[in-house]
Amino acid sequence: LVLPFGLVSGDLFKLDAKLLLLGLGVHELSMAPSAVPAVRRAIRSVSMYELEQLAKEALLAANAAEASAELEKLLAERVPELITQE
Repeated sequence: LVLPFGLVSGDLFKLDAKLLLLGLGVHELSMAPSAVPAVRRAIRSVSMYELEQLAKEALLAANAAEASAELEKLLAERVPELITQE
């Protein structure tokens, strides 16, 4: 599945959204070239299995904040230098 998510997939403030999309089966993200290094670093910091599990949990969450909380926690552990930019 390839979807052009524009600002969602290129906005560094939405790293959790990008990784969630990958966990849901999106295979390509469209983004500004300047965002590629940070997004690539975040993607490489987690396994596809982890992303798929987090996506399943997000689908069962009561709201968006709850859905992104675990993924944000994982990102803070794996790539804290990206999270502090937000």
